[in-house]
Amino acid sequence: MVQNILRELRQEKNKTKGASQWNIAWRRFKKNKTALVGFFIIGIIIFMAAFDSLIAPYGPNTIPGFYAGETRSPPSSKYLFGTD
Repeated sequence: MVQNILRELRQEKNKTKGASQWNIAWRRFKKNKTALVGFFIIGIIIFMAAFDSLIAPYGPNTIPGFYAGETRSPPSSKYLFGTD
């Protein structure tokens, strides 16, 4: 008797349990290879934006030490196309 009631409760619980909207969306998203590549690229861009000071430790308007005094030089053997 008690086992029958427990069995019915388990069956009822299994009937009401379904996939969430997020779960369904994620499964559909994983099937789309182009979307995954785009997600990966956006992730890399966000990572680069978050850690920009580690990637490029110089400010946007500063000239690094190895270019100091060599700005706007004409083409030479050291810089074939000149410097900016």
